[in-house]
Amino acid sequence: IVLNAGNWNTGVIVTVTGEDDAFVDGPVAYSIITGNVTSTDANYDILTGVDVPDVAVTNNDNDTASISIDNLTVNEGVGTASFTVTLTGEVEAGLTVEYATSNNTATAGQDYTAAADILTFAGNDGETQTVDISITDDGIVEVSEIFFVTLSNIVNPGNITFTNDVGVGSITDNDAANVIVDDIIVNEDDGQAVFTVTLTGGNVPGGFTVSYSTADDTALAGEDYIAQSSSVLFTGNDTETQTIAIPLIDDAIVEQATEDFFVNLNSLSSALVSIGDAQGVATIVDDEVCDAGTTAPVLDPDVPTAFCDATSQDLNDYTNTPAPAGTALTWTTDLANILDPNTHLLSSVVSSDFPGTYYGFFFDVDDNCASPVLEVTLEFNTTPTLVSSTGADRCGEGTVTLNAVFSEGTVTWYADATGGTSIGTGEDFLTPTISATTTFYAEGNANGCVTARVAVVANVFVQPSAGIPSNTASCNDAINGPTTLDLDDQLEGADAGTWVLTTDPSGGGLTIDAENIVDFDGLAGGDYIFTYTTTDAQAPCVNESVTVTVTVTDCAVDTDNDGLTDGQELALGTDPGNPDTDGDGLTDGEEVNNIDDPNTTLVPNGTSDPLDFCDPILSPGCITGDIDLLVEKTVAFIEPLTVGDEVVFTITLTNLTQNLAFDIDIQEVLNSSFSFVSDVASLGAYDPITGIWTIDELLGNQVATLVVRAEVLEAGTLENTATLIASLPTDIDISNNSATVTMQSRPFVPEGCGVVFNQFSPNGDGVNDFLVVNCLDIFINVSLEIFDRYGASIYSSNSYDNTWDGTGSNGELPKGTYFYILDLGEGFEIQKGWIQILR
Repeated sequence: IVLNAGNWNTGVIVTVTGEDDAFVDGPVAYSIITGNVTSTDANYDILTGVDVPDVAVTNNDNDTASISIDNLTVNEGVGTASFTVTLTGEVEAGLTVEYATSNNTATAGQDYTAAADILTFAGNDGETQTVDISITDDGIVEVSEIFFVTLSNIVNPGNITFTNDVGVGSITDNDAANVIVDDIIVNEDDGQAVFTVTLTGGNVPGGFTVSYSTADDTALAGEDYIAQSSSVLFTGNDTETQTIAIPLIDDAIVEQATEDFFVNLNSLSSALVSIGDAQGVATIVDDEVCDAGTTAPVLDPDVPTAFCDATSQDLNDYTNTPAPAGTALTWTTDLANILDPNTHLLSSVVSSDFPGTYYGFFFDVDDNCASPVLEVTLEFNTTPTLVSSTGADRCGEGTVTLNAVFSEGTVTWYADATGGTSIGTGEDFLTPTISATTTFYAEGNANGCVTARVAVVANVFVQPSAGIPSNTASCNDAINGPTTLDLDDQLEGADAGTWVLTTDPSGGGLTIDAENIVDFDGLAGGDYIFTYTTTDAQAPCVNESVTVTVTVTDCAVDTDNDGLTDGQELALGTDPGNPDTDGDGLTDGEEVNNIDDPNTTLVPNGTSDPLDFCDPILSPGCITGDIDLLVEKTVAFIEPLTVGDEVVFTITLTNLTQNLAFDIDIQEVLNSSFSFVSDVASLGAYDPITGIWTIDELLGNQVATLVVRAEVLEAGTLENTATLIASLPTDIDISNNSATVTMQSRPFVPEGCGVVFNQFSPNGDGVNDFLVVNCLDIFINVSLEIFDRYGASIYSSNSYDNTWDGTGSNGELPKGTYFYILDLGEGFEIQKGWIQILR
């Protein structure tokens, strides 16, 4: 601060600005510190060693904060009520606040535990602290109760207030008291029916009353019991019981069944109790005896209840039980009113016009009572009638749709007039593929009433074939070769038909004679086209046509350059347009003239037949002579053979002749009893998917083998067969074309299976009531025989199923020791031992 001539007497204002923070910190004191006075003016009296006094300043806080506690509702069984106390606003240096509980309707020591303490806050905005109050879980039924937690005495110099300083704690009772009334069964002559009313769920302070009244069900007030209406008083202790006694009326009437009446709990005098079971049922058992008895007539299961085309049925046929003395077997359709004679049938014979359910019982006329009923439902059905059946036609192999319509029910199709399994259902039936006229059979079925089978014909007509045509050539000059031709020779496998000349280079000069022979001598050359058409087609088949082209020349040329003129080839029967007619690798000229053609690979070695593929070269396409192939088979395994073990099949194929065999197929199929593992073939290849061993060529007297390894999957008698199914040429002796091996395998038996438990107690309690062979389901056809100590057989079964309960031919066997022989089936040793029956 500088004082000069201008301001020495007014002074200089010094401004110090306080920091406006955002938290409560109360009044803050600080000082403005002054230093020593200095001056360069010689006239100034220096105040040596004396400072100007410091200035004391107080910064008053303008921030506020607040404390609040929440209200809380808890269940009496929660254990602890946790109130949350919250600080709103930041407070420097933190604060403390006191709390204490106080009673309202809740009482400390009975409903909660009193508490008082101090909470400490660090001073952060939004900071919370928890006040935990222990809640007492009593066994008293009561209304909700309230207590308080009050905050007080905030310790901090700042401006901190309470926004809510009292937390209200509401305790909800978890006790629920109920009254229930029981159901009872009484005899008519007991005098009174006594019901028990029980209080459950907790004590009810001050006690209460329950009002009640009786009400009819099948039992009637004034006839079976005396009506009552009153109340019972409870002191309020948990599990307390009170009784309600209702007088009974013992009449001399035979009631048909037990009768019921009710005791209804109507209202309570305390709001702290509710009614849990408001109705008690009293069942009155009659003490008079009905001559009709308590057992229904027994049904004869051998008498049918469903009929086809029957006109009536006698209901009395359904039971052989004799009527008790003083009663008669009676029938009705009104189950609810069997004691009303007006509902009883006048006759036991029922017309087919009246199907339905009938009830039979023994009726005691004198006491107007009846036995329990036998229920029989009659079903009268009629056999369907045929409405129409429609066959179908087709040409050649394939399927057709047949149709059969019956008056009602379903339609089933068969391949046989009687027996057999069904091959289709429905009015329309799509046949399997057929190649000849076939009769199928339709059967109607309505409610088990089956018609006789109706024949429905699927006609298959043969499609006439025009055959396989072959084009040819001919000469028109007899000097160079043949000029005549039989057209029929140009067709293979043709049915009856006619020839027509459709293209005629001769301009009408050529004719077809009655034998279908044509003569081209002296006619123009060119392509003559003939059409052959069948004549015997039967609808829906149609006639078929093919064409044959005959190329006519003077035959003086060698069209195919094979060393033979066309005329020579026509005379020989070879093809003038194909240098190697038989396809054996030698030209027609090489085979006829024995002159090598340098343009071919093969060299002739003498003359040969130009029309024989196998002359002079033998190839797989040639039939070399008869063959006889022998199929043999063996199997190897380790005894005893068990499911999961491996077997080795060896198939041996021997050519018993010296002739070559081609294209051989041996069928070696592994059925579901085996799983393929591996194979080794000395010749050819084996396909495990198709089960075919294929051999391209087997020389005379040659032997081939196939070894197949497989895993056993099933127990029992197992078979595997190897069969020759194809060869060229065809085998002349089919008796040695197949070989079969048979083996016996047993199930895989886990440890502990097949063991008989020696002791059992057949007393009907559901525990250890039967003689049990462990894991019985894995064995096949288990036989068991039991002997007494004298060696007499008292029980035997060839297919034991773990159901023997110690019963012999004369009833229950006495307790004691017996002996058994157990045969678990093929592959298992017979077991012998002892058992003990405990009773």
